[in-house]
Amino acid sequence: MASSNKFLCDVCNLSLISEKAMEEHLKGKKHQKVEEVTKMRQIQAKKSIFVGNLVKSMSEIEITDYFMKVGSVERVILDKEKHRYAIVEFQSEEVVEQALATKKHTIGGRKVNVKQREWKPVMGKQKQPSKKKNTRGQVDEGVFESLVALDNVSVYLDLSTLSN
Repeated sequence: MASSNKFLCDVCNLSLISEKAMEEHLKGKKHQKVEEVTKMRQIQAKKSIFVGNLVKSMSEIEITDYFMKVGSVERVILDKEKHRYAIVEFQSEEVVEQALATKKHTIGGRKVNVKQREWKPVMGKQKQPSKKKNTRGQVDEGVFESLVALDNVSVYLDLSTLSN
């Protein structure tokens, strides 16, 4: 996607300087991996629920046993620090619908909140380039980030004469 002379990879949240750079980026191993992981996580999110309002004493086994009554549970991911929430991944989206159809859930005598798991992008926000004027011998962080994200930086070699 192009905007104001920049090309943005929505998958990697990366801004590139030319169409050719974008083409090279899309062929790169890092982009391919991020795209693969993104698709996998989107599928997982559709087959998962978020369970909140847990107590620290609640175990992964207790949560699994409760939701096995609804359908086949593939795995439970418990908040490692505070044990306040869990992600329950089912074998299918249909089981998620069944779990969400039940309005009130009680595990171990405690009412818990259950909702569809939200999908979150793989990549975080890209650092904004420094607005300070670049002096010779220093690396512009924005350019550096773009170069690091690519498997092949040969696209930028033709542009090196522009900065001199």
